Amino acid sequence: MNALTRLFHRLRNGADDRGDSPAGSPVQRILDIEIRGADERLHTLRAELASVASRRAAASEDLQATVSAIDAREAQAIRALQAEKHSIAREIAGVIAALEQQRAREQDLVRFLGERTVQLEADIETWTSTLRRLKHQLDTVRASEGVQLAQAIVANRQSTSAALPRNALEAAQRMKARQLEPQAGTDGQPPKPQSTDLLDARLRDAGILETNPQIAAVIERLQCQIPTPATKAPRRRSTRTATDGIHE
Repeated sequence: MNALTRLFHRLRNGADDRGDSPAGSPVQRILDIEIRGADERLHTLRAELASVASRRAAASEDLQATVSAIDAREAQAIRALQAEKHSIAREIAGVIAALEQQRAREQDLVRFLGERTVQLEADIETWTSTLRRLKHQLDTVRASEGVQLAQAIVANRQSTSAALPRNALEAAQRMKARQLEPQAGTDGQPPKPQSTDLLDARLRDAGILETNPQIAAVIERLQCQIPTPATKAPRRRSTRTATDGIHE
């Protein structure tokens, strides 16, 4: 398994964990079917090649035995002719003729099995190349789909990460807007403005605003006793003159 195939399997397993992985693309399914067909065809061809090789070896042995039998019968026929035993020589010649026919059939079989062996070997080489090509195509498709899946995952993560700051900012803005809205009191009335509360606090700190009624009454009574500038008595001017001082 190459690196691209391992990458695809890791990505597909990660998608399976999320529960959103498809059962395989149509292209992958078609290639899987073709690969299985090519593999089965190779298995059949290799089995047939083994059978043909075995039959060819047996046929070759039979042919060699027939050739040896023909050689032996020919030697016997020659000796019979030399001894002028023509009837025996003729009988041996009939056996030789039958063996020659058998040899011809066996030669045809050996030739056929040899040609079949060559054809099977060529077919096996072709289907092996086809199987290798199909597997390469499947690896390429898986790698391509794995890259597309990885890109989709990365894009999804980026979009999710980009949405988080916007959501946080919107939440902060909504919280700020709620804080700026006037809040109702326990009696359903809106609270006093914050500026008035601050002013009253400053007046209390300066001793100008008094919250105790008794102390406020004393302060008010004392303030009434303080004369205003309009009610002050006029300053009496001296009636003595400068000459009065001289006479004295």
